[in-house]
Amino acid sequence: HVFVLSEHAYRDALRERRPQSILISGESGAGKTESTKLWLRHLVSRSQGAGSAASQIEASLLACNPVLESFGNAATTRNHNSSRFGKWIEVSLDASSGGSICAARLTSYLLERSRVTGHAPGERSFHAFYQLLAGADEAEREAYRLHAAEEYAYVNHSGCMTIAGVDDVADLAR
Repeated sequence: HVFVLSEHAYRDALRERRPQSILISGESGAGKTESTKLWLRHLVSRSQGAGSAASQIEASLLACNPVLESFGNAATTRNHNSSRFGKWIEVSLDASSGGSICAARLTSYLLERSRVTGHAPGERSFHAFYQLLAGADEAEREAYRLHAAEEYAYVNHSGCMTIAGVDDVADLAR
């Protein structure tokens, strides 16, 4: 279970003072993105981030995920929030302060650029396009010269403009 693995890695990192690794892999729709979010939440909850710098790092670590999903995830026929990229997350703990998070770095790689220009029927391109086009207010629409999503070839290529149960406007606001 993701919490058990996360807890073991956290404790071993503090006890042994050696780097620990967790590899999350699987097929499309297997839950990699959700498992990563659970792992990060658990790690942050276990961290003793009493200091303002540690607390800010922890908050930033959790807050970056919605942005990454918007620009790197797309809807496929198997999964409405399918990651189209890989990510390597490094989290450094300060053992001398009881295990607070003292640094974090995220590296994205292997972005499927083909998702921008082509997708199968029933699939969408990256979420950010649909969120911006659905959630921009009138001033933003005018400033960025935005039109309805249906007017953009790359966005309406498959005819799938919305996803059942997903609110693009609320997701943009997050």
